Amino acid sequence: MTGEEYAKFVIAGLDRREYAKARKVAGQKRKREEPKLHIELLPKQEKFVFERGVDEIMYGGAAGGGKSAAQCIAALLYAIDYPGSTQLMLRRTFVELEGSLIKEHFKHFPGGPWYRYNSSKHVGTLWNGSTIRFGYCASENDVFQYQGAEFDVIRLDEATHFTYDQFVYLRSRVRGRFPAPRFLALSTNPGNVGHAWVKENFVDPAEPETPFVGKDGRRRMFIPAKLTENAYLMENDPDYLKSMETLPEILRQTLLEGRWDVIEGQYFTEFDPAIHVIEPFPIPPHWKKYRCLEYGLDMFAMLWFAISPDGRVYIYKEFCSPNLTIEDAAGKALEYTESGEEIATTWAPPDIIRSRTQETGKTKADLFRAAGLPLSEASNDREAGWLSVKSVLRIQPDGLPKMQIFRNCRRLIHDLPLLQIDPKHPTDCMTEPHDITHVCLAGDTMVDTPSGQRMIRDMVGTTGVVLSYDNGISCEAEYSKCFMTNPCAKVLCIELEDGRTIKCTADHRILTTNRGWVAAKNLKEGDDICDIQKDTERRKQ
Repeated sequence: MTGEEYAKFVIAGLDRREYAKARKVAGQKRKREEPKLHIELLPKQEKFVFERGVDEIMYGGAAGGGKSAAQCIAALLYAIDYPGSTQLMLRRTFVELEGSLIKEHFKHFPGGPWYRYNSSKHVGTLWNGSTIRFGYCASENDVFQYQGAEFDVIRLDEATHFTYDQFVYLRSRVRGRFPAPRFLALSTNPGNVGHAWVKENFVDPAEPETPFVGKDGRRRMFIPAKLTENAYLMENDPDYLKSMETLPEILRQTLLEGRWDVIEGQYFTEFDPAIHVIEPFPIPPHWKKYRCLEYGLDMFAMLWFAISPDGRVYIYKEFCSPNLTIEDAAGKALEYTESGEEIATTWAPPDIIRSRTQETGKTKADLFRAAGLPLSEASNDREAGWLSVKSVLRIQPDGLPKMQIFRNCRRLIHDLPLLQIDPKHPTDCMTEPHDITHVCLAGDTMVDTPSGQRMIRDMVGTTGVVLSYDNGISCEAEYSKCFMTNPCAKVLCIELEDGRTIKCTADHRILTTNRGWVAAKNLKEGDDICDIQKDTERRKQ
Protein backbone atom coordinates (compact mmCIF):
# COMPACT_ATOMS: atom_id res chain seq x y z
CA MET A 1 0.00 0.00 0.00
CA THR A 2 1.50 3.27 -1.09
CA GLY A 3 1.44 6.45 0.94
CA GLU A 4 -0.83 8.09 -1.64
CA GLU A 5 -3.31 5.20 -1.40
CA TYR A 6 -3.34 5.38 2.37
CA ALA A 7 -3.78 9.17 2.31
CA LYS A 8 -6.88 8.80 0.15
CA PHE A 9 -8.16 6.15 2.48
CA VAL A 10 -7.70 8.33 5.56
CA ILE A 11 -9.78 11.02 3.86
CA ALA A 12 -12.57 8.46 3.59
CA GLY A 13 -12.57 8.23 7.38
CA LEU A 14 -11.19 4.71 7.86
CA ASP A 15 -8.06 3.50 9.64
CA ARG A 16 -5.24 1.35 8.27
CA ARG A 17 -6.67 -1.92 9.57
CA GLU A 18 -10.03 -1.35 7.92
CA TYR A 19 -8.26 -0.44 4.70
CA ALA A 20 -6.11 -3.53 4.79
CA LYS A 21 -9.12 -5.74 5.44
CA ALA A 22 -11.21 -4.18 2.68
CA ARG A 23 -8.41 -4.48 0.12
CA LYS A 24 -7.12 -7.88 1.15
CA VAL A 25 -8.87 -9.79 -1.59
CA ALA A 26 -7.97 -7.24 -4.24
CA GLY A 27 -4.36 -7.00 -3.07
CA GLN A 28 -3.59 -10.68 -2.59
CA LYS A 29 -5.52 -12.11 -5.50
CA ARG A 30 -4.40 -9.51 -7.99
CA LYS A 31 -1.34 -11.71 -8.52
CA ARG A 32 -3.65 -14.29 -10.05
CA GLU A 33 -3.90 -13.99 -13.81
CA GLU A 34 -6.92 -11.91 -14.72
CA PRO A 35 -9.51 -13.43 -17.10
CA LYS A 36 -9.30 -12.73 -20.79
CA LEU A 37 -12.50 -10.98 -21.83
CA HIS A 38 -13.82 -10.52 -25.36
CA ILE A 39 -16.46 -7.80 -25.33
CA GLU A 40 -17.96 -6.04 -28.32
CA LEU A 41 -20.14 -2.98 -27.75
CA LEU A 42 -22.40 -0.94 -29.99
CA PRO A 43 -21.41 2.75 -30.12
CA LYS A 44 -24.28 3.85 -27.82
CA GLN A 45 -23.74 0.91 -25.50
CA GLU A 46 -20.11 1.99 -25.18
CA LYS A 47 -21.16 5.51 -24.24
CA PHE A 48 -23.55 4.15 -21.61
CA VAL A 49 -20.98 1.72 -20.19
CA PHE A 50 -18.09 4.17 -19.77
CA GLU A 51 -19.85 7.47 -18.94
CA ARG A 52 -18.73 8.61 -15.48
CA GLY A 53 -19.55 12.33 -15.46
CA VAL A 54 -23.22 12.19 -14.42
CA ASP A 55 -25.25 11.23 -11.35
CA GLU A 56 -27.90 9.37 -13.33
CA ILE A 57 -27.72 7.93 -16.84
CA MET A 58 -30.41 6.22 -18.90
CA TYR A 59 -30.09 4.00 -21.95
CA GLY A 60 -33.46 3.29 -23.48
CA GLY A 61 -36.12 3.57 -26.11
CA ALA A 62 -36.83 0.84 -28.64
CA ALA A 63 -36.88 -2.86 -27.86
CA GLY A 64 -33.90 -4.84 -29.12
CA GLY A 65 -31.40 -2.08 -28.49
CA GLY A 66 -29.28 -4.28 -26.22
CA LYS A 67 -30.19 -2.59 -22.94
CA SER A 68 -29.97 -5.55 -20.56
CA ALA A 69 -26.70 -6.68 -22.15
CA ALA A 70 -25.33 -3.15 -21.75
CA GLN A 71 -26.25 -3.13 -18.06
CA CYS A 72 -24.52 -6.48 -17.43
CA ILE A 73 -21.38 -5.54 -19.33
CA ALA A 74 -21.28 -2.15 -17.60
CA ALA A 75 -21.58 -3.85 -14.21
CA LEU A 76 -18.75 -6.25 -15.02
CA LEU A 77 -16.32 -3.59 -16.28
CA TYR A 78 -17.10 -1.26 -13.38
CA ALA A 79 -16.48 -4.12 -10.93
CA ILE A 80 -13.11 -4.81 -12.55
CA ASP A 81 -12.10 -1.13 -12.65
CA TYR A 82 -13.02 -0.55 -8.98
CA PRO A 83 -11.96 -3.56 -6.86
CA GLY A 84 -14.09 -4.05 -3.78
CA SER A 85 -17.01 -2.09 -5.25
CA THR A 86 -20.66 -3.01 -4.63
CA GLN A 87 -23.48 -2.82 -7.17
CA LEU A 88 -27.21 -3.55 -7.09
CA MET A 89 -29.07 -4.71 -10.23
CA LEU A 90 -32.86 -4.56 -10.04
CA ARG A 91 -35.98 -5.63 -11.90
CA ARG A 92 -39.53 -5.10 -10.64
CA THR A 93 -40.32 -8.82 -10.07
CA PHE A 94 -38.24 -11.92 -9.40
CA VAL A 95 -39.60 -13.66 -12.52
CA GLU A 96 -38.35 -10.74 -14.62
CA LEU A 97 -35.03 -10.69 -12.75
CA GLU A 98 -34.40 -14.40 -13.24
CA GLY A 99 -35.39 -14.37 -16.90
CA SER A 100 -33.39 -11.29 -17.86
CA LEU A 101 -30.49 -9.92 -15.78
CA ILE A 102 -29.47 -13.13 -14.02
CA LYS A 103 -29.67 -15.14 -17.24
CA GLU A 104 -28.05 -12.40 -19.32
CA HIS A 105 -25.11 -11.71 -17.03
CA PHE A 106 -23.82 -15.30 -17.34
CA LYS A 107 -23.24 -14.63 -21.05
CA HIS A 108 -20.71 -11.90 -20.27
CA PHE A 109 -19.17 -12.66 -16.86
CA PRO A 110 -16.09 -14.91 -16.62
CA GLY A 111 -16.41 -18.32 -15.02
CA GLY A 112 -14.01 -20.54 -13.10
CA PRO A 113 -12.01 -18.94 -10.31
CA TRP A 114 -12.69 -15.37 -11.42
CA TYR A 115 -16.41 -15.15 -10.65
CA ARG A 116 -18.73 -17.08 -8.36
CA TYR A 117 -22.50 -16.67 -8.15
CA ASN A 118 -24.44 -17.59 -5.00
CA SER A 119 -27.86 -18.59 -6.34
CA SER A 120 -29.52 -18.62 -2.90
CA LYS A 121 -28.41 -15.08 -2.03
CA HIS A 122 -28.41 -13.81 -5.64
CA VAL A 123 -24.97 -12.28 -5.14
CA GLY A 124 -22.01 -12.55 -7.50
CA THR A 125 -18.42 -12.05 -6.31
CA LEU A 126 -15.43 -11.33 -8.55
CA TRP A 127 -11.84 -12.35 -7.84
CA ASN A 128 -10.97 -8.76 -6.84
CA GLY A 129 -13.60 -8.53 -4.08
CA SER A 130 -16.23 -6.63 -6.06
CA THR A 131 -19.79 -7.82 -5.51
CA ILE A 132 -22.96 -7.54 -7.56
CA ARG A 133 -26.30 -8.12 -5.87
CA PHE A 134 -29.43 -8.99 -7.90
CA GLY A 135 -32.79 -7.96 -6.47
CA TYR A 136 -36.38 -6.98 -7.16
CA CYS A 137 -39.04 -4.61 -5.76
CA ALA A 138 -42.42 -6.16 -6.52
CA SER A 139 -44.34 -3.99 -4.04
CA GLU A 140 -43.96 -0.31 -3.30
CA ASN A 141 -42.37 -0.99 0.09
CA ASP A 142 -39.88 -3.61 -1.10
CA VAL A 143 -37.31 -0.85 -1.48
CA PHE A 144 -37.01 -0.75 2.30
CA GLN A 145 -35.24 -4.09 2.28
CA TYR A 146 -32.22 -2.03 1.22
CA GLN A 147 -32.53 0.37 4.15
CA GLY A 148 -29.08 0.88 5.62
CA ALA A 149 -27.37 -0.66 2.59
CA GLU A 150 -24.68 1.12 0.56
CA PHE A 151 -24.07 0.66 -3.16
CA ASP A 152 -21.61 2.37 -5.45
CA VAL A 153 -23.93 1.86 -8.41
CA ILE A 154 -27.62 0.90 -8.60
CA ARG A 155 -28.87 -0.34 -11.97
CA LEU A 156 -32.59 -0.35 -12.79
CA ASP A 157 -33.47 -2.50 -15.78
CA GLU A 158 -36.89 -1.60 -17.28
CA ALA A 159 -36.94 1.51 -15.10
CA THR A 160 -40.46 2.49 -16.20
CA HIS A 161 -41.76 -0.52 -14.24
CA PHE A 162 -40.72 1.26 -11.03
CA THR A 163 -42.66 4.08 -9.37
CA TYR A 164 -41.12 7.49 -8.80
CA ASP A 165 -41.15 7.01 -5.02
CA GLN A 166 -39.21 3.75 -5.39
CA PHE A 167 -36.67 5.50 -7.60
CA VAL A 168 -36.20 8.37 -5.15
CA TYR A 169 -35.68 6.02 -2.21
CA LEU A 170 -33.23 3.81 -4.11
CA ARG A 171 -31.27 6.90 -5.06
CA SER A 172 -30.57 7.46 -1.36
CA ARG A 173 -28.80 4.07 -1.22
CA VAL A 174 -26.08 5.20 -3.64
CA ARG A 175 -23.32 6.07 -1.21
CA GLY A 176 -20.02 4.75 0.14
CA ARG A 177 -16.70 5.52 1.79
CA PHE A 178 -14.19 4.36 -0.82
CA PRO A 179 -13.18 6.77 -3.62
CA ALA A 180 -15.18 5.69 -6.69
CA PRO A 181 -17.70 7.25 -9.08
CA ARG A 182 -21.22 6.63 -7.80
CA PHE A 183 -24.38 6.88 -9.88
CA LEU A 184 -27.66 5.30 -10.98
CA ALA A 185 -27.86 3.57 -14.36
CA LEU A 186 -31.29 3.06 -15.92
CA SER A 187 -32.33 1.08 -18.98
CA THR A 188 -35.90 0.88 -20.24
CA ASN A 189 -38.54 0.98 -22.95
CA PRO A 190 -41.28 3.64 -22.95
CA GLY A 191 -44.60 2.86 -21.24
CA ASN A 192 -45.77 1.29 -18.00
CA VAL A 193 -46.32 2.85 -14.58
CA GLY A 194 -43.15 4.95 -14.54
CA HIS A 195 -43.40 6.35 -18.07
CA ALA A 196 -44.26 9.90 -16.98
CA TRP A 197 -41.51 10.38 -14.35
CA VAL A 198 -38.83 8.82 -16.56
CA LYS A 199 -39.82 10.98 -19.51
CA GLU A 200 -39.97 14.12 -17.35
CA ASN A 201 -36.59 13.55 -15.69
CA PHE A 202 -34.53 12.08 -18.53
CA VAL A 203 -36.12 12.57 -21.97
CA ASP A 204 -37.74 16.02 -21.97
CA PRO A 205 -35.11 18.34 -20.43
CA ALA A 206 -32.37 18.10 -23.10
CA GLU A 207 -31.38 16.67 -26.47
CA PRO A 208 -30.31 13.00 -26.45
CA GLU A 209 -26.70 12.22 -25.46
CA THR A 210 -26.37 15.70 -23.95
CA PRO A 211 -25.46 15.94 -20.24
CA PHE A 212 -27.71 18.35 -18.34
CA VAL A 213 -28.51 19.42 -14.79
CA GLY A 214 -32.09 18.73 -13.69
CA LYS A 215 -34.28 20.96 -11.56
CA ASP A 216 -33.14 18.99 -8.52
CA GLY A 217 -29.47 19.68 -9.28
CA ARG A 218 -28.75 16.11 -10.43
CA ARG A 219 -26.54 15.65 -13.50
CA ARG A 220 -28.24 13.39 -16.05
CA MET A 221 -27.93 12.04 -19.58
CA PHE A 222 -30.30 10.11 -21.84
CA ILE A 223 -28.91 7.82 -24.55
CA PRO A 224 -31.60 6.58 -26.97
CA ALA A 225 -31.52 3.00 -28.21
CA LYS A 226 -32.99 1.67 -31.47
CA LEU A 227 -33.39 -1.84 -32.79
CA THR A 228 -31.94 -0.94 -36.18
CA GLU A 229 -28.71 0.16 -34.46
CA ASN A 230 -28.19 -3.33 -33.04
CA ALA A 231 -26.25 -4.92 -35.89
CA TYR A 232 -25.84 -8.21 -33.99
CA LEU A 233 -29.58 -8.73 -33.56
CA MET A 234 -30.41 -7.55 -37.08
CA GLU A 235 -27.95 -10.06 -38.51
CA ASN A 236 -28.76 -13.02 -36.26
CA ASP A 237 -32.54 -12.57 -36.02
CA PRO A 238 -33.80 -10.64 -39.06
CA ASP A 239 -37.39 -11.81 -38.41
CA TYR A 240 -37.45 -9.89 -35.12
CA LEU A 241 -37.84 -6.60 -36.98
CA LYS A 242 -40.67 -8.02 -39.07
CA SER A 243 -42.51 -9.19 -35.95
CA MET A 244 -42.16 -5.75 -34.39
CA GLU A 245 -43.62 -4.12 -37.49
CA THR A 246 -46.82 -6.15 -37.11
CA LEU A 247 -47.54 -4.87 -33.58
CA PRO A 248 -50.54 -2.58 -32.91
CA GLU A 249 -49.77 1.03 -33.78
CA ILE A 250 -49.06 2.31 -30.26
CA LEU A 251 -46.86 -0.64 -29.34
CA ARG A 252 -45.05 -0.39 -32.65
CA GLN A 253 -44.27 3.28 -32.08
CA THR A 254 -42.98 2.73 -28.54
CA LEU A 255 -41.16 -0.60 -28.93
CA LEU A 256 -39.89 -0.30 -32.50
CA GLU A 257 -39.38 3.45 -32.80
CA GLY A 258 -38.67 4.11 -29.13
CA ARG A 259 -41.05 7.06 -29.03
CA TRP A 260 -41.77 8.61 -25.62
CA ASP A 261 -44.59 10.85 -26.79
CA VAL A 262 -47.06 7.97 -27.32
CA ILE A 263 -48.49 5.65 -24.67
CA GLU A 264 -51.13 2.91 -24.61
CA GLY A 265 -54.62 4.40 -24.38
CA GLN A 266 -53.41 7.76 -25.70
CA TYR A 267 -56.25 9.97 -26.88
CA PHE A 268 -54.35 12.06 -29.41
CA THR A 269 -52.59 9.29 -31.32
CA GLU A 270 -52.24 11.72 -34.23
CA PHE A 271 -49.78 13.89 -32.30
CA ASP A 272 -46.17 13.59 -33.47
CA PRO A 273 -43.65 16.18 -32.24
CA ALA A 274 -41.63 15.77 -35.42
CA ILE A 275 -44.65 17.03 -37.37
CA HIS A 276 -46.74 19.14 -35.02
CA VAL A 277 -43.99 21.01 -33.14
CA ILE A 278 -42.30 23.75 -35.15
CA GLU A 279 -39.81 26.53 -34.60
CA PRO A 280 -41.40 29.93 -33.81
CA PHE A 281 -41.77 32.43 -36.63
CA PRO A 282 -43.17 36.00 -36.77
CA ILE A 283 -46.96 35.84 -37.14
CA PRO A 284 -47.97 37.90 -40.20
CA PRO A 285 -49.93 40.99 -39.09
CA HIS A 286 -52.97 40.17 -41.25
CA TRP A 287 -53.54 36.79 -39.54
CA LYS A 288 -56.29 36.79 -36.90
CA LYS A 289 -55.16 36.09 -33.34
CA TYR A 290 -57.16 34.63 -30.46
CA ARG A 291 -56.79 33.62 -26.82
CA CYS A 292 -58.55 30.87 -24.90
CA LEU A 293 -58.49 30.24 -21.17
CA GLU A 294 -59.61 28.00 -18.34
CA TYR A 295 -59.63 29.36 -14.81
CA GLY A 296 -59.58 27.87 -11.34
CA LEU A 297 -57.50 28.45 -8.25
CA ASP A 298 -55.95 25.04 -8.88
CA MET A 299 -54.79 26.17 -12.32
CA PHE A 300 -55.13 29.11 -14.69
CA ALA A 301 -54.20 28.19 -18.26
CA MET A 302 -54.21 30.31 -21.41
CA LEU A 303 -53.19 29.69 -25.01
CA TRP A 304 -52.55 32.23 -27.77
CA PHE A 305 -53.21 31.05 -31.34
CA ALA A 306 -53.35 32.48 -34.84
CA ILE A 307 -55.28 31.34 -37.90
CA SER A 308 -53.73 31.67 -41.35
CA PRO A 309 -55.77 32.67 -44.43
CA ASP A 310 -55.90 29.00 -45.50
CA GLY A 311 -57.45 28.00 -42.16
CA ARG A 312 -54.44 26.50 -40.40
CA VAL A 313 -54.06 27.00 -36.63
CA TYR A 314 -50.73 27.95 -35.03
CA ILE A 315 -50.50 27.91 -31.22
CA TYR A 316 -47.70 30.35 -30.53
CA LYS A 317 -47.76 31.14 -26.80
CA GLU A 318 -48.90 29.65 -23.48
CA PHE A 319 -49.16 30.54 -19.82
CA CYS A 320 -50.25 28.43 -16.85
CA SER A 321 -49.99 28.88 -13.10
CA PRO A 322 -51.93 27.80 -9.99
CA ASN A 323 -53.10 29.93 -7.06
CA LEU A 324 -53.91 33.10 -8.99
CA THR A 325 -56.83 35.35 -8.20
CA ILE A 326 -58.93 36.47 -11.16
CA GLU A 327 -57.28 39.89 -11.00
CA ASP A 328 -53.80 38.32 -11.07
CA ALA A 329 -54.77 35.90 -13.85
CA ALA A 330 -56.07 38.74 -16.00
CA GLY A 331 -52.92 40.69 -15.28
CA LYS A 332 -50.75 37.79 -16.45
CA ALA A 333 -52.82 37.38 -19.62
CA LEU A 334 -52.36 41.07 -20.48
CA GLU A 335 -48.67 40.99 -19.49
CA TYR A 336 -47.96 38.05 -21.81
CA THR A 337 -49.83 39.72 -24.68
CA GLU A 338 -47.40 41.97 -26.52
CA SER A 339 -48.07 45.69 -26.67
CA GLY A 340 -50.09 46.49 -29.77
CA GLU A 341 -50.95 42.84 -30.40
CA GLU A 342 -54.52 42.70 -31.72
CA ILE A 343 -56.55 39.85 -30.23
CA ALA A 344 -59.87 39.28 -31.99
CA THR A 345 -61.51 37.29 -29.16
CA THR A 346 -60.65 35.69 -25.84
CA TRP A 347 -62.68 32.49 -25.38
CA ALA A 348 -63.74 31.01 -22.03
CA PRO A 349 -66.03 28.10 -21.02
CA PRO A 350 -69.71 28.76 -20.14
CA ASP A 351 -69.29 28.31 -16.38
CA ILE A 352 -66.95 31.31 -16.28
CA ILE A 353 -69.39 33.38 -18.36
CA ARG A 354 -72.67 32.42 -16.67
CA SER A 355 -72.16 31.20 -13.08
CA ARG A 356 -72.77 33.93 -10.53
CA THR A 357 -71.47 34.04 -6.97
CA GLN A 358 -74.03 34.22 -4.14
CA GLU A 359 -72.15 37.00 -2.39
CA THR A 360 -71.96 39.56 -5.23
CA GLY A 361 -74.17 38.18 -8.00
CA LYS A 362 -71.29 38.66 -10.41
CA THR A 363 -69.82 36.09 -12.77
CA LYS A 364 -66.13 35.35 -13.11
CA ALA A 365 -66.37 36.93 -16.56
CA ASP A 366 -67.53 40.17 -14.88
CA LEU A 367 -64.42 40.11 -12.69
CA PHE A 368 -62.15 39.39 -15.66
CA ARG A 369 -63.77 42.29 -17.56
CA ALA A 370 -63.26 44.60 -14.59
CA ALA A 371 -59.58 43.59 -14.62
CA GLY A 372 -59.29 44.56 -18.29
CA LEU A 373 -59.88 41.17 -19.95
CA PRO A 374 -63.30 40.84 -21.66
CA LEU A 375 -64.32 37.26 -22.49
CA SER A 376 -66.56 35.52 -25.02
CA GLU A 377 -68.40 32.27 -24.43
CA ALA A 378 -67.05 29.07 -26.01
CA SER A 379 -68.85 25.74 -26.31
CA ASN A 380 -68.64 23.34 -23.36
CA ASP A 381 -69.23 20.20 -25.43
CA ARG A 382 -66.17 18.21 -24.30
CA GLU A 383 -66.40 15.39 -26.79
CA ALA A 384 -66.97 17.70 -29.76
CA GLY A 385 -64.00 19.78 -28.65
CA TRP A 386 -61.64 16.79 -28.32
CA LEU A 387 -62.74 15.42 -31.69
CA SER A 388 -62.13 18.83 -33.28
CA VAL A 389 -58.57 18.81 -31.96
CA LYS A 390 -58.05 15.27 -33.31
CA SER A 391 -59.31 16.50 -36.67
CA VAL A 392 -56.88 19.43 -36.95
CA LEU A 393 -53.99 17.19 -35.85
CA ARG A 394 -54.55 14.80 -38.77
CA ILE A 395 -52.21 15.01 -41.73
CA GLN A 396 -53.80 16.67 -44.76
CA PRO A 397 -53.25 15.74 -48.44
CA ASP A 398 -50.42 18.28 -48.65
CA GLY A 399 -48.51 16.39 -45.95
CA LEU A 400 -49.09 18.91 -43.15
CA PRO A 401 -51.62 19.05 -40.29
CA LYS A 402 -54.13 21.84 -39.79
CA MET A 403 -52.64 22.67 -36.38
CA GLN A 404 -49.03 23.14 -35.31
CA ILE A 405 -47.48 24.26 -32.03
CA PHE A 406 -44.53 26.56 -31.49
CA ARG A 407 -41.66 24.86 -29.67
CA ASN A 408 -41.79 27.39 -26.82
CA CYS A 409 -45.17 26.00 -25.70
CA ARG A 410 -43.43 23.34 -23.64
CA ARG A 411 -46.29 22.57 -21.22
CA LEU A 412 -48.80 21.92 -24.01
CA ILE A 413 -46.30 19.75 -25.89
CA HIS A 414 -45.66 17.79 -22.69
CA ASP A 415 -49.31 17.37 -21.67
CA LEU A 416 -51.07 16.71 -24.98
CA PRO A 417 -49.72 13.18 -25.53
CA LEU A 418 -50.42 12.20 -21.89
CA LEU A 419 -54.19 12.61 -22.18
CA GLN A 420 -55.98 9.26 -22.11
CA ILE A 421 -59.12 7.79 -23.69
CA ASP A 422 -62.02 7.44 -21.27
CA PRO A 423 -62.79 3.67 -21.40
CA LYS A 424 -66.46 4.37 -20.56
CA HIS A 425 -66.77 7.01 -23.27
CA PRO A 426 -64.27 6.23 -26.08
CA THR A 427 -64.88 9.55 -27.84
CA ASP A 428 -64.14 11.51 -24.68
CA CYS A 429 -60.89 12.20 -22.89
CA MET A 430 -60.23 11.14 -19.30
CA THR A 431 -59.52 13.70 -16.61
CA GLU A 432 -56.15 12.04 -15.92
CA PRO A 433 -53.26 12.37 -15.61
CA HIS A 434 -54.92 14.79 -13.21
CA ASP A 435 -51.66 16.39 -12.14
CA ILE A 436 -51.38 17.98 -15.59
CA THR A 437 -53.88 20.73 -14.75
CA HIS A 438 -55.43 19.91 -11.39
CA VAL A 439 -54.63 18.99 -7.82
CA CYS A 440 -55.90 16.03 -5.86
CA LEU A 441 -55.76 13.93 -2.69
CA ALA A 442 -54.50 10.38 -2.24
CA GLY A 443 -57.20 7.69 -2.17
CA ASP A 444 -56.73 6.86 1.53
CA THR A 445 -57.20 10.50 2.65
CA MET A 446 -59.91 10.86 5.32
CA VAL A 447 -62.52 13.54 4.51
CA ASP A 448 -64.65 15.16 7.21
CA THR A 449 -68.42 14.96 6.69
CA PRO A 450 -71.34 15.84 9.00
CA SER A 451 -71.72 12.11 9.78
CA GLY A 452 -68.02 11.47 10.43
CA GLN A 453 -64.88 10.81 8.43
CA ARG A 454 -64.91 8.92 5.13
CA MET A 455 -62.04 7.71 2.98
CA ILE A 456 -62.07 9.72 -0.24
CA ARG A 457 -61.73 6.62 -2.43
CA ASP A 458 -65.11 5.47 -1.01
CA MET A 459 -66.70 8.72 -2.19
CA VAL A 460 -65.82 8.19 -5.86
CA GLY A 461 -68.95 8.37 -8.01
CA THR A 462 -71.11 9.81 -5.21
CA THR A 463 -72.58 13.18 -4.28
CA GLY A 464 -73.08 14.50 -0.77
CA VAL A 465 -71.99 16.99 1.86
CA VAL A 466 -68.55 17.61 3.40
CA LEU A 467 -67.22 19.98 6.03
CA SER A 468 -65.46 22.92 4.40
CA TYR A 469 -64.57 26.58 4.74
CA ASP A 470 -66.22 29.64 3.24
CA ASN A 471 -64.18 32.83 3.66
CA GLY A 472 -62.40 31.25 6.62
CA ILE A 473 -65.62 30.14 8.38
CA SER A 474 -66.31 26.41 8.78
CA CYS A 475 -69.48 25.26 7.06
CA GLU A 476 -71.18 22.36 5.28
CA ALA A 477 -70.77 22.27 1.50
CA GLU A 478 -72.24 20.01 -1.18
CA TYR A 479 -69.94 18.18 -3.58
CA SER A 480 -71.30 17.05 -6.94
CA LYS A 481 -68.34 15.16 -8.38
CA CYS A 482 -65.69 12.90 -6.86
CA PHE A 483 -63.64 10.77 -9.23
CA MET A 484 -60.37 8.84 -9.51
CA THR A 485 -57.60 10.62 -11.39
CA ASN A 486 -54.03 9.55 -12.10
CA PRO A 487 -53.11 6.41 -10.10
CA CYS A 488 -49.40 7.20 -10.67
CA ALA A 489 -49.38 10.90 -9.74
CA LYS A 490 -46.57 12.06 -7.49
CA VAL A 491 -47.86 12.95 -4.00
CA LEU A 492 -46.44 14.63 -0.93
CA CYS A 493 -46.93 13.27 2.59
CA ILE A 494 -47.47 16.04 5.15
CA GLU A 495 -47.03 14.92 8.76
CA LEU A 496 -48.99 16.83 11.39
CA GLU A 497 -47.96 17.47 14.99
CA ASP A 498 -50.43 14.88 16.33
CA GLY A 499 -49.15 12.17 13.97
CA ARG A 500 -51.87 12.46 11.34
CA THR A 501 -50.80 12.75 7.71
CA ILE A 502 -52.15 14.39 4.56
CA LYS A 503 -51.24 12.92 1.17
CA CYS A 504 -51.84 15.18 -1.83
CA THR A 505 -50.30 16.49 -5.03
CA ALA A 506 -47.79 19.32 -4.77
CA ASP A 507 -50.17 22.10 -5.85
CA HIS A 508 -53.07 21.05 -3.62
CA ARG A 509 -54.00 24.07 -1.50
CA ILE A 510 -53.99 23.73 2.29
CA LEU A 511 -55.73 26.32 4.50
CA THR A 512 -53.52 27.62 7.32
CA THR A 513 -54.31 30.05 10.13
CA ASN A 514 -51.03 31.94 9.74
CA ARG A 515 -50.64 32.21 5.94
CA GLY A 516 -54.06 31.49 4.44
CA TRP A 517 -54.23 29.11 1.48
CA VAL A 518 -50.81 27.60 0.72
CA ALA A 519 -49.83 25.05 -1.94
CA ALA A 520 -48.70 21.82 -0.25
CA LYS A 521 -45.24 22.11 -1.78
CA ASN A 522 -44.81 25.53 -0.15
CA LEU A 523 -45.78 24.52 3.40
CA LYS A 524 -43.14 25.12 6.05
CA GLU A 525 -42.49 23.52 9.41
CA GLY A 526 -44.56 25.43 11.95
CA ASP A 527 -47.44 26.36 9.63
CA ASP A 528 -50.76 26.01 11.50
CA ILE A 529 -53.17 23.98 9.37
CA CYS A 530 -56.87 24.58 10.04
CA ASP A 531 -58.69 21.69 11.74
CA ILE A 532 -62.20 21.53 10.30
CA GLN A 533 -63.48 19.15 13.00
CA LYS A 534 -62.47 21.37 15.89
CA ASP A 535 -63.70 24.53 14.14
CA THR A 536 -67.08 22.93 13.39
CA GLU A 537 -67.49 21.83 17.01
CA ARG A 538 -66.68 25.36 18.21
CA ARG A 539 -69.21 26.81 15.77
CA LYS A 540 -71.96 24.53 17.11
CA GLN A 541 -71.26 25.44 20.76
